[in-house]
Amino acid sequence: EDAEDAEDAEGTAEPPDPGRLARPLGLWAVIFTTSLVVGIVGFPIAMIALVAVVLIVIERRRGIGAIVTIIAIPLSAWLLFAYLLQVPLPAGPFGL
Repeated sequence: EDAEDAEDAEGTAEPPDPGRLARPLGLWAVIFTTSLVVGIVGFPIAMIALVAVVLIVIERRRGIGAIVTIIAIPLSAWLLFAYLLQVPLPAGPFGL
C-alpha cells in the first residue's frame, strides 16, 4: 500500500504534504488568471501565455519541443474554435 494513502490504526489519513499542492494550485492560479485576461489581451495571446507558463514554470520543460507545443496548442485551439466550430473568440487589442 502506498505510504501517502495509508491510514493509521484509528482510521485517520496522514495530512497532505504542502509541497504536493504547489503544482496543482499553481495550475489553477494560471487558469484563473488566464480567464480574467483573455477578454483584454485576446484568445491567442492568453493561450500562448497559459501554455508557456504551464510548460516552462510548472512542468519545467525546455527546448524545441516546448517551443513547438507553446505555438501548436494555442494555434490548434484557435483554428478549431474560430474556423471549424465557428465560435467567436476574444480578439484583444491587436485584432488577433
